[in-house]
Amino acid sequence: MEIVSALVDLVAEVFHPSMVEGALIRQGIAPTTAHRLTSQPSVTIMRNLLLTHMAVEWTATHGIENANLARVHNDYVDVEYAIIAWACGGEYVTHDQRARRRFEEAVKLSDRIWP
Repeated sequence: MEIVSALVDLVAEVFHPSMVEGALIRQGIAPTTAHRLTSQPSVTIMRNLLLTHMAVEWTATHGIENANLARVHNDYVDVEYAIIAWACGGEYVTHDQRARRRFEEAVKLSDRIWP
């Protein structure tokens, strides 16, 4: 699980609000608007962060050549449910350990980026 924690840190650092805000400003977004878009997590941002995390994890731990369609699809569905549970501020009640881990990763990302 150390690699998963390191990947959470990597994704959180790359998508730090100040970095994203700066990128938006460079693209022509007004500074006030850029700040508002990055100052709080949204469902869209969290979904993108978790999908990015999952893609980097798959590449680093399993190798993209070993990604079978059914397993990747299952992980994608796990991300969708994890984001809904995160957005509702509740617990993710499941016996599926991988699904539970996706929810925990969403919480860690959110807490790490927006303490």
